[in-house]
Amino acid sequence: RSMNLAWDRHDLDVIEYMFGWAQEMPIVLGGYFTSRHISNAWNRIIIEGMNVRESLEMAVEDINKELRMKQEEYAVPHSTK
Repeated sequence: RSMNLAWDRHDLDVIEYMFGWAQEMPIVLGGYFTSRHISNAWNRIIIEGMNVRESLEMAVEDINKELRMKQEEYAVPHSTK
């Protein structure tokens, strides 16, 4: 793979080496909700001035609710925690 960037050769070698370690995030049923709810938590904190802990706890509850609904929809066993 050839990169035509104005970077130091050593830096490019390190970046290319790291490409070999890159992995995709595992796909989880309903997992796309996680990034949405984390983004919502961030917006509540920054835009609305909500307490960080409260906003993140709300996000966790919302994520767990969405995942449970998807697990039930597709008859996937879920943890009782």
